[in-house]
Amino acid sequence: MKELEKGVRFRIRLIGVVFTLCFALVAMRAFDLQVLQEQQWEERAERQHQKVIPLTPQRGTIFDRNGEELAVSVDVDSVYAEPGKIKAVAGATKSLAKVLGISTRSLKAKLKGSRNFVWLKRQITPGQSNQIKQMKLEGVGMIKEHRRFYPNSTIAGHLLGFTGHKSLCGPMGTGGLIVGERVDEGRLRPLKRGGTGSHSEHEEQPAFLPDSCESGTPNAVGLAGLQAGIRWVLDRGVPEIRAHEEALTQRLIDGLAGIPGVTVFGGLEAILQTATVAFDVGGLAPSEVGLRLDEEYGIMCRVGLHCSPAAHKTIGTFPVGTVRFGLGAFNTAQEVDSALAAIEALAREGR
Repeated sequence: MKELEKGVRFRIRLIGVVFTLCFALVAMRAFDLQVLQEQQWEERAERQHQKVIPLTPQRGTIFDRNGEELAVSVDVDSVYAEPGKIKAVAGATKSLAKVLGISTRSLKAKLKGSRNFVWLKRQITPGQSNQIKQMKLEGVGMIKEHRRFYPNSTIAGHLLGFTGHKSLCGPMGTGGLIVGERVDEGRLRPLKRGGTGSHSEHEEQPAFLPDSCESGTPNAVGLAGLQAGIRWVLDRGVPEIRAHEEALTQRLIDGLAGIPGVTVFGGLEAILQTATVAFDVGGLAPSEVGLRLDEEYGIMCRVGLHCSPAAHKTIGTFPVGTVRFGLGAFNTAQEVDSALAAIEALAREGR
């Protein structure tokens, strides 16, 4: 009898040890999944539940001084696929490759991948779009995107003009024109002529660059300042300057958006814009806000239409305009907070 009891106790202990070991293994596996691999599984879950589809924004139309269009944006289709929803991959691959002008091998690799979404070809032609629509392939769709179109082909495409006082930290009145190698120099005609400079023996301005486009006495002092500004930008680095301005811009946007009576114009995301923020204060004209910021708080801003009446017509602020703060690399978070405090005080009076 005692031997039987000993055998039962032994088996019970053995079973207890086995269960303990199993529990320990389960606990270790749970710790591994929930703690050590937490980020990996979170990312995997997000990929299964979310799709990030980058879309190109619509760009504005560029006009010449006569109002003629130089660059416009037109709607075009971009074709994508959801590989998991395509039943006959071989047939779809053959049909799509022929229409899109893509090799069957590369297209098959895209459709057999593990991704839930894949671009097949961006910005296709209207003819290609119609053919794909007629196929009615399950798992294949199209999204409208914006494509840049130049009515006058490549006219002025190899010319880049810039101002020195915006972002480059140079003095006002400075700037430049970068001329590409494909440009016919003989077709470049300066607005004004005068001062033969390098060829004083001639009555006419030289025909070669840069002399042909640099009339009169150069603004040597301004150009020296522009050079110093460019050196400072390069030394500090554009990414660092951008990160600083972006942080200040978001701080300003969030602060303004939280003040009752203040309307902020734009997408409210600093990452999607430059370091300028337009807003208005209910009950007060932009001109009054600007004057009082200057006289009472020592804060400079710009008011009105900002040389862009068409933009203000679009957002519904024409002809009065808005108040605009422009931030730069030399501004600080404390200055942003001081500006917010001033606007909040003015907004209380306007309510």
